Amino acid sequence: MFPTAPNGRGCGGKYRSLVAYAGTKFGAIVHGLLLLGTTIGILDRIMEWYVVADGEEQLMNVIGAGFGRTGTMSLKVALEELGYAPCYHMIELFEHPEHVERWEAAVRGEPVDWDELFSGYRATVDWPGAAFYKELSERYPEAKVILTVRDPERWYESARNTIFDLRGAEIPRAPRMAMELASQRGFDGDVEDRGRMIEAFVRWNEEVKQFVPAQMLLVYEVKEGRQWKLDEQLSAEKLAS
Repeated sequence: MFPTAPNGRGCGGKYRSLVAYAGTKFGAIVHGLLLLGTTIGILDRIMEWYVVADGEEQLMNVIGAGFGRTGTMSLKVALEELGYAPCYHMIELFEHPEHVERWEAAVRGEPVDWDELFSGYRATVDWPGAAFYKELSERYPEAKVILTVRDPERWYESARNTIFDLRGAEIPRAPRMAMELASQRGFDGDVEDRGRMIEAFVRWNEEVKQFVPAQMLLVYEVKEGRQWKLDEQLSAEKLAS
C-alpha cells in the first residue's frame, strides 16, 4: 500500500497526476522542482515513499548508499522538499562539529547509538552515513535505500577535482575522518590511481545491490545535464512498496 499524499490520493500515479496538487503547498514544491530541472530525475519514484509527518517523530525513512559526487546534494534537497526533512549529509558535520566525534568512534568500530545520532532526521545521504548503509538498514529495516550512481569515468574526474583534492593543506577534522572511512571501505591507495579508484567505485555499487533486498532498493543513474523526465517510462520503473 502506497503512502497517501496531502490531498488523500495515493502517490502511485504518473507525473501528469501532479496537476491535482497544483493548489497545495506540496504542489508548489513539485512545480518548483520541475522548473529547476534538477539532475535527479527521481521524483516520481520518491513520491511512492512520501509520508506526512504531522508532528510525529519519525525514525529513518530513506538511506542513501551512493558515494559522494553522484548527485547526493541534489538528492538531499529533493528528499527534504518532498517531506523527508531534515536529511543528513556530509555538510551536517560542518554545521554540527560535535557529531564528528561520534562518527570517529563509528570508524573505530565502536558501538553507535544510531537513534541518538540521527535524532530528528528522516533521511541520510552521502558520506559518512552511506558508508554505514548495512548497519543502518539493519537498524531501520523499513527504510528504503537509494543508490545513486554515475558513469565511473565521469565520477572519478568529479571526485578527483573535489573530494580527493585535499593536498597541500591541513585537512580539517571532518574530511579527515571521511577519508579514513573511505579507505576502510575499499577506497584506499593513491587517489591518483584512476584504475584503482574506479574499480573501488564499481565494486561499492555492486556490493550495495547485492546486500539490499531488491524491493527495498532504488538505483538511480545520474546523467550529465539530465532534467526531470516527465514520461511514463520512469513511472513504470517505480520501486514496489
